[in-house]
Amino acid sequence: MLQSLGVRVEVHKNHFVHDAPDAEWIPVCASKGWVILTGDQGIENDGINRAAVIQSQAKVFTLYSYRAKGLEMSAALIAARKKIGRTAESNVGPFYCPIRMLGESHVGLPKFYQGGYSLKSEGVAAEGQQPGARRSRKSEN
Repeated sequence: MLQSLGVRVEVHKNHFVHDAPDAEWIPVCASKGWVILTGDQGIENDGINRAAVIQSQAKVFTLYSYRAKGLEMSAALIAARKKIGRTAESNVGPFYCPIRMLGESHVGLPKFYQGGYSLKSEGVAAEGQQPGARRSRKSEN
């Protein structure tokens, strides 16, 4: 669906075996400059996967579906696609960023890890942030 709107999408199964360990494919995606869009919240919670994200400086957007149907998830991704692109372009990984089905913007604030920071100059001194620190919402305007 996103492809029909001109969004370049690389599908996991077209590049990796189905059960490829996350810690193997995450660095490959990051090295190609691909943004990772996943519904697997374990990528952030599992230490090995989190280390792969940090080491490869990956940009991970996690879809929080809360039992949403496929059509609802597609609608949220369509609504969020431009903000996902802006967030990916204006921040340096590694970071995780939530995408929610409900809400005005759908895309939350990035949560940075070691080495990740915002390229925006206003607000919090980006490079001085601690791992996992969030920018204030005021600085997002």
